[in-house]
Amino acid sequence: MRHCKTWAWVAGIRLGIFGFLLSCAVAQEPFCLTDGLREHDLTTNVAVLRDASHSLSFEQVRATTNTQWSIPRGEAKLHYGFTPDAFWVRFKLQSRAIIAREWLVELDHARFDWVDWYVVRKGVPTVHLSDGNQRPPDPLVAHGRVPLLALRLDPGEEAEVYLGLRTRMLVSIPLTIYAPLDYAQRADPTGLFYMLCLGAFGALSIMGIIFAIFSRYRGALSYSLSIISPLRRVPVR
Repeated sequence: MRHCKTWAWVAGIRLGIFGFLLSCAVAQEPFCLTDGLREHDLTTNVAVLRDASHSLSFEQVRATTNTQWSIPRGEAKLHYGFTPDAFWVRFKLQSRAIIAREWLVELDHARFDWVDWYVVRKGVPTVHLSDGNQRPPDPLVAHGRVPLLALRLDPGEEAEVYLGLRTRMLVSIPLTIYAPLDYAQRADPTGLFYMLCLGAFGALSIMGIIFAIFSRYRGALSYSLSIISPLRRVPVR
């Protein structure tokens, strides 16, 4: 009987140690943002939770234990192929900058139907921003070709970001954080040129201008200008 109790204690201690090590294995340390940081791939700093039922709310996701999340180990990309599952991504950021700074977190994938950003900080209400192809973007979302989160952090401040994602298309989650100036410098100045040369609207506009020149028909010129006008509002990287 004594041996049974001893083995029960040993087994309990082993299970406790195993549970502690497992929770440490999936615990997340915040990624530190410094004054000299220009850009950083967040792939190795995130945890991922799959929701096959599409039933988890943000509150339920926050209540999940660390063991229910998976952390990519040595993966170059977060790529899950075609799947109906919903995904939740979690990462932590901590400012080590000397002054308050703005940061931009880019999800470089334009095919997500539902995108939900949640920013959790101490002492302030949780911020929720919605985006995606199936609903109008939140007015506070930074508009662009792909989902973009603008975040301001004071020195020493820490933020925990949750990202909820759903799509009927290919699931790929490339997340990168940028300093605003470096993000702006990534813009391709030739992007609009190629869009006008190769895009259907650009081709129609050029044809209309040529027709207006040779025929001296002002209606064709007005038609061309009406096509060019919306193109000026298309964000180009």
